[in-house]
Amino acid sequence: MSTAKVSRNGLINTLLIKITDLIFNALVFILKPGIQFIYKKYRKFKRYSIDKQNQIKRNMLHKVFIISATCVLGIIIAFTTNAFSRNIKAENDELLHKYYTFYTVEPGDSLWEVADAHYNLGYADHSDYIDEVMFINHLKDADDITSGETLVIPYYSYEVK
Repeated sequence: MSTAKVSRNGLINTLLIKITDLIFNALVFILKPGIQFIYKKYRKFKRYSIDKQNQIKRNMLHKVFIISATCVLGIIIAFTTNAFSRNIKAENDELLHKYYTFYTVEPGDSLWEVADAHYNLGYADHSDYIDEVMFINHLKDADDITSGETLVIPYYSYEVK
């Protein structure tokens, strides 16, 4: 049994070595052209005079500055528009708050009657309100309610509770 374990371990080690070699060769294949390109640019750069080298450095710094300034400006614009939209939401949230309550269905009640009794601001119409009540209570049809059943009903209020 020990020879089987040794041969199995040897096979695993050989497989790991081959996988590592494959990964290394793939990385060399991927990175080699980029490294060669950078090396050629560096050798070409070294052949220039000091004035030309300084000019290239200034041009490079100028490009980096323009890219950085554009990124900073984009971030500033993103934050200011986000802050502005939050202020609008905050004003609306302070005016109208959403709450939930329980309602026990009485004999003869329909979802439309419940909506008429509890519907208020915050919804475009009664059908939107009924759709939300059905979603909250996992109802497939508006006629699926039975007497004695307890429903969770949303409502809006100007008061903070």
